[in-house]
This record gives sequence, C-alpha cells and structure tokens, in this order.
Amino acid sequence: MTTGDTACPATVSVTEAARILGISRSSAYRMTRQYVDSGGAEGIPALRLGTRVVVPYVRLMALLNGEWLPSHDVRPTSVG
Repeated sequence: MTTGDTACPATVSVTEAARILGISRSSAYRMTRQYVDSGGAEGIPALRLGTRVVVPYVRLMALLNGEWLPSHDVRPTSVG
C-alpha cells in the first residue's frame, strides 16, 4: 500500500497508534480492549499477532478521517 511516494505499513504498534492519535499509551491499550469488548463497535481497531497487539494502519487512518470501517471484515480478537 502506498500514499504518494511513501509506503504505508500494514500495521502499527499500539504505542505508535497512541502517538499518531495524540493520546497516552495506556489510553490506547484501554481503547483497543474497548474495541474487542464492543465487538468492534467502539475503540481503536486492534489485532493480536502472536504475542503482539497491533493496529491496522488503514483502519487507524479511517478513524482519524472520521470514516468508520465496519468491523465485519476483521474480527476482533482478545487483547492483552
């Protein structure tokens, strides 16, 4: 995936998502748990990859742009 000449990552860490959103790391982790608990209706979209929790970059950008991508295409998984 690219934006202009810059390649975009598929996922970012919860810490990086917090930095992008301008919130604390603990708030970002709380909001990823909220995403899972609400079945994807609220919070920051998150996936567990092995022992890591990551945020899909495209979904994070959609959240920032005020666009919400339905959670039906990515099933929430338990977060830490």
